[in-house]
Amino acid sequence: MAALNLPLVMRKVPMNRFYGFRTEVAFRSEQAWYDVNASGGWTLLLTGILMVLLGLAGFHIPEQYRSAYDRYAPLIVVGLISLALLRFVLWSRRYGG
Repeated sequence: MAALNLPLVMRKVPMNRFYGFRTEVAFRSEQAWYDVNASGGWTLLLTGILMVLLGLAGFHIPEQYRSAYDRYAPLIVVGLISLALLRFVLWSRRYGG
């Protein structure tokens, strides 16, 4: 997930209907497209990095805590993605005015 967002963060993806954050606000102008996609890209890039760190942490969890990690790690991932999408929606609304 992190790597897929690098082109968006670097503003390398031109306006299209297939890749990027395709919202009404994003399609208002070229500038809006790049701003919306850079913001969303950063949000999901950081979320992806946190998910990788959570996964790597699993290799270092003592056996006695393994079942708790196995139970809660997926919930943390869903929470991270939910927070990222919520942040994007709120930012997009402010940007779109």
